[in-house]
Amino acid sequence: MINNNRMRLFGMASGMDTSQLVKDMTATQRYKIESIQKNQSLLKLRNDAWKDMNKKMYDFHTKFTHKLSQKSTFTASKSTSSDESVVTINNSDSAPKGTHKIKVDQLAETISIAKRLDNPTGTLSADVDIDFQVGQGSNVKSITVKALQGDTNEDIARKMASELKNAGFSANYADGVFFANSTKTGADEAINISSSSEAAKDLMKMVGLVDSDNKGVTGKDAVYQYNGEEFASSTNQVKVNGLDLTLKSTSNSNVMISSETNADETYKLIKEFVSEYNKLIEDISTKVGTRPDMSLKPLTSEERDAMSKSDAKLWDDKINDSLFYRDKQLEQFASTARSSLSKAFNGKTLSSIGIVTGPWQEKGKLHIVGDEDDPSQTGKPNKLKEMIANDPSVVTDLINGISKNLYESHSKSLGSNSLKSALNFYNDKAMNEQMKSYDKQISNLESRLYKMEEMYHSKFSAMERMMQQMNSQSYWMSQQFGGY
Repeated sequence: MINNNRMRLFGMASGMDTSQLVKDMTATQRYKIESIQKNQSLLKLRNDAWKDMNKKMYDFHTKFTHKLSQKSTFTASKSTSSDESVVTINNSDSAPKGTHKIKVDQLAETISIAKRLDNPTGTLSADVDIDFQVGQGSNVKSITVKALQGDTNEDIARKMASELKNAGFSANYADGVFFANSTKTGADEAINISSSSEAAKDLMKMVGLVDSDNKGVTGKDAVYQYNGEEFASSTNQVKVNGLDLTLKSTSNSNVMISSETNADETYKLIKEFVSEYNKLIEDISTKVGTRPDMSLKPLTSEERDAMSKSDAKLWDDKINDSLFYRDKQLEQFASTARSSLSKAFNGKTLSSIGIVTGPWQEKGKLHIVGDEDDPSQTGKPNKLKEMIANDPSVVTDLINGISKNLYESHSKSLGSNSLKSALNFYNDKAMNEQMKSYDKQISNLESRLYKMEEMYHSKFSAMERMMQQMNSQSYWMSQQFGGY
């Protein structure tokens, strides 16, 4: 931007406001610059508005259209247990449809020991190495507790509790009682003696780590039957044939797990899609149909200062409301959506499942017949709900197929080319190039304006010098003639 606000002292001889004259003589050039600046401001407004609009369109494309185009979206199930005191369902979405029988024969348990010492203050007459193993198979950990001559039974219990803690157990000795618990359930949680000495075995019996037959202690696996077949699990959280269950107690008879299509969730998904689609179509229709007032251009700072804030806001709102008038990209997006949603899939259309279009003035908005939240459709039978309940695969296959077509059609518009970047529905590259072109035009015109101003000021300066000379000569002559 060229700064022409230099102080100039002209008109001293002529009495003319030469600065204003120069400004008037370059008014046409200034108008050209101002016109391009306003066009550039308008383009920036459109670019900013498109960024917001593109986000709305892309969010609809990825969050709603893409979601409904995936078959996995409609696999959600709704499952119930006939006796939740025995077995509960954690996540029913992946459960296979139908009825399942569960019988719990045994719950998974931890090792749990609470053994009161018979003679806590009794002392050991000789050193004893107490060797035992924790765990099963490849997870076995060997432990040696060194009981020393003179140790009391309490001392030995505390040493054993300490070693068990190091092995991942919860163990303690307090108030004459030895406590030990494994932190996990299942038969792999085990404690077995490996010492052969009778003294070591007796000390293990003392704290309850072996029984009277010197057998170790173990946790328990859950044992349950699914549709008559027996299964085992190290925990009470079990997964079988897509069911995610928690076993809570044993049972003498089968508990029935019923799984069916989650009709409410399916209806909610479709209704959410229709609602978001209608919002977007209405927004697009309003934007492309709002005719601009061609006399309104973005305000310059001088023009804005001359207006009240309310008038300036009204002016800005009128411009912003009409930025997308007859926009080709928006019209194409809406046209593609309407076309894709009106096509048949496997011989069926949306209207066959109770989703219809409104009057032509709505520009393709959708309505669910009988939906209680749609004033134009309340009081009518809700065909969509009935079909989801009675023949869900027909509904989900149709919605999935039509949504997939819509997703693929709009995806083609998201590729990159010479006019636009990837993931954009509008020509952002073309706008950026136009912005640069405006910058160049403004720079060239300002440079020309500067030269014109310099030329005019130079001429007025020469005129001022000549008039000063003439004034000086006139004064000298008047002085000469006045002397006679």
